[in-house]
Amino acid sequence: MTEYDLTSHQCGRQYAFCIAGHIINVVFSEENRKDDIFLLPSFRPFLLHDNDKSDNSTIQSPFIDAEKASFQPSMPHDKDNSDGCAPHHPTLDVRKPLFTLTVNDGQDADGGTEYCVYADGSDRTAAMPDGSYNIEHGKVYVYVTPLHINIRIADTQGHVICRLRSTRDFTRSACLLYGNDYNTRSLGLNDAVMMMMTFRGSYYDTAIIHAAAVKKGNAAYAFIGRSGIGKSTHARMWTEHIDGAHLLNDDSPIVRIVDGKAIVYGSPWSGKTPCYRNESAQLHAMAEIVRDSDNHVTRLSPSVSFARLVSACSTLPCVASVHRNTTSIIMKLVTTLGGIYAMHCLPDAEAATVAHSGMTQKG
Repeated sequence: MTEYDLTSHQCGRQYAFCIAGHIINVVFSEENRKDDIFLLPSFRPFLLHDNDKSDNSTIQSPFIDAEKASFQPSMPHDKDNSDGCAPHHPTLDVRKPLFTLTVNDGQDADGGTEYCVYADGSDRTAAMPDGSYNIEHGKVYVYVTPLHINIRIADTQGHVICRLRSTRDFTRSACLLYGNDYNTRSLGLNDAVMMMMTFRGSYYDTAIIHAAAVKKGNAAYAFIGRSGIGKSTHARMWTEHIDGAHLLNDDSPIVRIVDGKAIVYGSPWSGKTPCYRNESAQLHAMAEIVRDSDNHVTRLSPSVSFARLVSACSTLPCVASVHRNTTSIIMKLVTTLGGIYAMHCLPDAEAATVAHSGMTQKG
């Protein structure tokens, strides 16, 4: 069975990305000649550089296509940026990434539902997970050991697409990818990076939020709500009817507290809408989308705002440190924004103008 290796993460084909002002490293291990950066096409705008000095011509992958050839470091859209990353972040040090994820090939490991025998000798194949959570395309199982956090990601049929092992502080991790097709392996790797960003980012006042976000000038506005309620539709109304507004992210923007301000960033994860902008802006207001028979805005109380944001922010309840960190971020968001709004609306142009007027008012 292929082993998880959390010690040799500096060996292999290395790529550095800047996401929400954080540097993250993704390393494809030397023995893994099947996978590479082409599994992460939406990460292109966030690529800083790669440290790959190996001969990639030896990669034997059925997935290589024009995507890899065009994958070059890209600068963000913000003109006031000077360091290859979106603004509104503390000084970056590429030698100290937020986390490093090493990607291995799990094809010669058992891809069934049983978990592996851990390196510390404990056999958890028969154990109940410490946490299990439904995601849009399957289910996540979390196993907590004294040294590691072990995560199994399965698709809707229960087939394993990725196994992720991390140190308890989420600074170093390794994953095994499964599947014989591009989409399965790409999905597994995206899930692994997104989870690491969620868990490690929580230590630095950074949270991924299920929302649609628009940017207008130097201000950003985010819309939360249950799936299918109309977040994307409302965001589109802003881009079509509010002068100067454009979509920042349509599904999973990243919110970060920096110097007492809430900053929202574009991310490589944007649901069904391919909007992967390396941009950021101060979060001016946030609203929950509520279907109604007319368009009007109300302000929610701090306690209700907190409850709504708990449902919108990604976290890991079975790991106390991550859950505590996320709760702290939400409290800071409520304090910084003074609570959030409820946007009672129809899916029409007037909803955008009413929301913009209500959410840009002071107090």
